[in-house]
Amino acid sequence: MSSSSSGKVRHLSFLASDLAEPFSKFEGLRTIYFPIRGVGPCSESFLYKCVSRFKCLRVLDLSDSTFNILPRSIGKMKHLRYLDISRNLRIRRRPDTICRLQNLQFLSLRECVEIEELPSDMRNLINLRYLDITTKQHFLPEEEIESLRSLRHLYFCECPNLSSLSRMQQITNIRTIGIDSCRNLKSLPLDVSLLTSLRSLLISYCENLYLSGREGEKISYKWPSLQTLALAGLPTLVKLPSWLYGSANTLKTIKIDDCPNFDALPAWFAELSSLEKLYINKCPNLYTLRGIRYVTSLQVLGVGDCPELIQSRNRCFLARDSSCFTG
Repeated sequence: MSSSSSGKVRHLSFLASDLAEPFSKFEGLRTIYFPIRGVGPCSESFLYKCVSRFKCLRVLDLSDSTFNILPRSIGKMKHLRYLDISRNLRIRRRPDTICRLQNLQFLSLRECVEIEELPSDMRNLINLRYLDITTKQHFLPEEEIESLRSLRHLYFCECPNLSSLSRMQQITNIRTIGIDSCRNLKSLPLDVSLLTSLRSLLISYCENLYLSGREGEKISYKWPSLQTLALAGLPTLVKLPSWLYGSANTLKTIKIDDCPNFDALPAWFAELSSLEKLYINKCPNLYTLRGIRYVTSLQVLGVGDCPELIQSRNRCFLARDSSCFTG
């Protein structure tokens, strides 16, 4: 490629970890991307070259990388909007310098399982809209997280020690909250009524999480914008939590998967006036879809691997009474 042509290259994807040297002449690059999962940069020289040479980068994908530390100079990449460091299994020291990237909108530290703590001064990421984190901390740096006023999508993945999400309710503009494989998390904050913009709540494989709260706890959830609820791998889930009734007029999609003790839909399920899609899978104790016949807005119903429900249906069929199955 001629020098004049190389100067026009703006977006570059790599399909292998073995990186050829000629890419470094593309000084006008805006995007460096590794589209194949499991394939990422494996040399620190590549990382340092990206940071030192490509001053105009907007997108830097370092997912599945193997370096041990981020260079401090990454904090000088003032044009950077997107930074993905997910699935780096070696990086240990928290990458504090990324908090200088005031134009950053997307940050993923997902499955960086050796990072002990989240970066300090995260409040400086004033334009951050998407944050996906893995941490060994027991508690989040509350003041840092709640200062992210532009944040719209927040995900927690494989945070084995995380026991509390207190003060998360201060992020009033949040649209999506995802919580995955946080085995020590026992409850959501008792008052998240300020999350009036929340549209999607996704919770999976948190085996000690009690969505209905502990006995004696007062639950005051009311999410007037909630449209999607997805629950998976929750052995403590027996019934849908009663606070979900506060979103009866807005919920459009409910997904329940691999919840072995979930056994029935609640009596108020018939009042979900906007529900369009219901998926239930791998819930062996589910025995009834009570109230579902009255959800007139329902367009898609998917049920699989729920053996008790099939037996219940057969019993109702023999008794010529379908109401005991659908309510």
